[in-house]
Amino acid sequence: MRIDESWERFDGFVDAYQESMDRLGARPFWRLTREYFADLRETLGDCVHLCVVERNGVLAAAGMLTEVDGIVEYHLAGTFDAFVGDSPSKLLIHFARGWAQERGHRVLHLAGSLRSGDPLHHFKAGFSPTSHPVYSWRVVSDDAIYSTLVERWEAGRRATADPIDGYFPAYRKDDPGIHNAG
Repeated sequence: MRIDESWERFDGFVDAYQESMDRLGARPFWRLTREYFADLRETLGDCVHLCVVERNGVLAAAGMLTEVDGIVEYHLAGTFDAFVGDSPSKLLIHFARGWAQERGHRVLHLAGSLRSGDPLHHFKAGFSPTSHPVYSWRVVSDDAIYSTLVERWEAGRRATADPIDGYFPAYRKDDPGIHNAG
């Protein structure tokens, strides 16, 4: 377990994430592209880190950790199918806890889950009895770019696609790849 300072395992992380989403039958919203992760890394700079778990030099699991103002967040992670039985994501979280503590952070936030009691919630709740309500903001910081992305989504969607109907961000309703355009 280590922080991959050079990001040499970045493509492996993306592959592990995508394999995990396939295995878990994740909804399209969570099927993020390599470009999404690359943009996130570029945008967050030194505030994002790649944590990897390797077994005999083979990548088993990896996750992105963000750190801001004393809080480290276990943001997005993936485990290769061949290693699921070994639970490398538990090792990743254990390593992240120690790494965060060594850096003087006061909180390791495992993020939430969409539904209380689902398998992801159960997994994360196994690390601590502490929980907090989840709040999210729906903010558009650049109207012109947001409008362009929505227009591209509308132009590229299938005729059978559901209407936007309050979905946010609208351009991620059906196609997780469109949000990276432009």
